Amino acid sequence: PELCQAFLKIMEDAHQNFAILHPQEWCCGSVFLRTGAWDLAQELAKHNLKALKESGAKEVVTHCAGCYRTLKLDYPERLGELPFEVVNAIEVVRDLINEGKLKFKKAELRVTYHDPCHLGRHAGIYDAPREVIKAIPGVELVEMRRIKDASWCCGAGGGVKSAFPDLAVEIAKDRISEAEETGAEYLLSTCPFCSRNLKDAAQAAESKLKVYDILELLQEQLK
Repeated sequence: PELCQAFLKIMEDAHQNFAILHPQEWCCGSVFLRTGAWDLAQELAKHNLKALKESGAKEVVTHCAGCYRTLKLDYPERLGELPFEVVNAIEVVRDLINEGKLKFKKAELRVTYHDPCHLGRHAGIYDAPREVIKAIPGVELVEMRRIKDASWCCGAGGGVKSAFPDLAVEIAKDRISEAEETGAEYLLSTCPFCSRNLKDAAQAAESKLKVYDILELLQEQLK
């Protein structure tokens, strides 16, 4: 929830009008889709699509990479063409920065970025998160060995975090090691699954890395 709250704070700071689909919003169904629970996934998708249509929304924004992939790619495949555009929060933030609606304090930080599977390989969004990071004055972005379409999965997706939590953390430890190689102080991502699992791995590995979602860092650096 803190990631969603960070995005709402950013939107308010940029004086943007928006609505929240509550309490009609249900889980997007991503995990059910990835684990083969087709009937449950379909029930959730139909409910959400009906609620979004009734809201009259022309643009639907999600801060979760899994939700984004599900709404953007899976819903049209299973339910037909959508009457609205699906965008990720990081794309919205990039546009607000380019329009001069967001200003950030200078931060002398060295950071590296982890590409979430759903946002990167599945949806092709690689540049927007990096553009947003570079927009914070004083922040130095250093890349890991495996990035973009070759990025190492955090280990949490596809139901792995729920079914095999120890395996999920072991996979994430490899990513923590790669991030440490860069000399970065912060490991950033744009997915709640990635953030949660990478934080667990950093703690398990007794790493000094600070794991943040980009939205959290942006909220802290708002002028």
